Amino acid sequence: MRTIANARRLFILSGLLLVLSSSFAPPLLARQGPLKRIKVYVTIAASKSEFVDTKANEREQAARDLRESIAKKRKDWLEVVDRPEEADIRLEVVDRFMKDTGETETTTTATASTNKEGDSSYGTASTTSRQKYAYVLVTRLMVGEHTEELSGAIGESYMFGGPWRTTANQVTDQTEKFARNNYDTLLKRRSK
Repeated sequence: MRTIANARRLFILSGLLLVLSSSFAPPLLARQGPLKRIKVYVTIAASKSEFVDTKANEREQAARDLRESIAKKRKDWLEVVDRPEEADIRLEVVDRFMKDTGETETTTTATASTNKEGDSSYGTASTTSRQKYAYVLVTRLMVGEHTEELSGAIGESYMFGGPWRTTANQVTDQTEKFARNNYDTLLKRRSK
């Protein structure tokens, strides 16, 4: 008799806790980001030279990677816009390059052989060294008169998603962090 009464009390108590906890918890399907997303315009830095800019195509590819990264990975907080006057943040691709890390990678290859009779063996070994590089993306984040550099870098041995896209994702993460930290200020600037 006592066990049934205890089981009933436990059942009622757990039901009450469930109702109370669900009334204070946010809805499961609630939006993760803010009500208004921060608008980002992505562009490339203009050449300051009268000569042909041989790296313009690389910067344009980096800008495409950034737009894609923002649209796919940070759509709760950030939104890509097509015109600079619509943007809260301007993100300008300054450069994209491979940088010597100062490290070397050494590979040793060894082989062993025996003659047909199996009584004589010999071996050879060769060692090769090469410099290691990192993929680097440098951008400039601009809001009004405020400017700061954002960059992404990844070692050449990184395999997942491609190194240039990974550097774009790193810059996107930094842009979202800036937007979160300055959300109220960015919205005030928008309403002016």
